Amino acid sequence: MKSRSALQFVVIIGIANFFADFTYEGARGIVGPFLGSLGASAAIVGFVAGLGELMGYGLRSVSGYFADKSHRHWGFAFAGYAVNMLAVPALALAGGSESGRGGTRRARHPQTDCGSHAFVRR
Repeated sequence: MKSRSALQFVVIIGIANFFADFTYEGARGIVGPFLGSLGASAAIVGFVAGLGELMGYGLRSVSGYFADKSHRHWGFAFAGYAVNMLAVPALALAGGSESGRGGTRRARHPQTDCGSHAFVRR
């Protein structure tokens, strides 16, 4: 009976890891174009991407230290999965100021009549 519960645990952790990796790796590939659509320059995109990687590795080191000291490895692991699976989709909430400087707005693409949209700087 214990081998069945161990298998269920491994499958559940595998599914959680799949979705966490899916969101993280998917968001990682679109960070540059996403920041560009918000009006960021190439230098800003590079800085933000590098800073994000640095913070990620730093947080892993710090949380690993505290997980070892507190012996709450699973709590830290599940908290990390939860933060990842909530933070990446929350990028959809980011955007420029619609009423002022630097915002983006949706505009019809003039070369098509199919209703496709492109983001245009104001």
